[in-house]
Amino acid sequence: MNSVAIVMIFTLICFGCWLVFRKVKTQPLTSAPGDPGIYEMTGLKSFPEVPGHQSQAGEISEPVVLVDDDFLIRMGWETKAEQAEIEFEAFESAEILLERVEKLPKSTSFYLDVDLGDGMSGTELSGKLKALGFHRIWLATGYVDQDFNSLGILGVVSKTPPF
Repeated sequence: MNSVAIVMIFTLICFGCWLVFRKVKTQPLTSAPGDPGIYEMTGLKSFPEVPGHQSQAGEISEPVVLVDDDFLIRMGWETKAEQAEIEFEAFESAEILLERVEKLPKSTSFYLDVDLGDGMSGTELSGKLKALGFHRIWLATGYVDQDFNSLGILGVVSKTPPF
């Protein structure tokens, strides 16, 4: 193959990926049973509400921060936050969050994955956030069978957005 053909193929692949990503990002996070939708495309099951995280008006009262190394989880939360029109920010690592945490109000709700890949874990991060004066901290993890009560967090929730 010559270089022009390779560039054309690469361009078509990139355009196709862009179309798929655009559809996933703008598609509502609902699907009927048996209807392929975002859940089947991302592996997410559903986004149920988590009790105790909403005000009487049905809105999140604080900014919400997610720290998770999984791109699809961050993308799902971001999409739900946009739909709910709440202030939201996602970080892929504890280190990146800690570089910017001083700009966040103390009322911020943090949802931390336990296993953040390389670097600091979510449990270590929860201790650092508590030391900085943040108290609205949940672990958003699949490790629900482990005891995290000694961390002083508000609870352990699944990786589904609370809004």
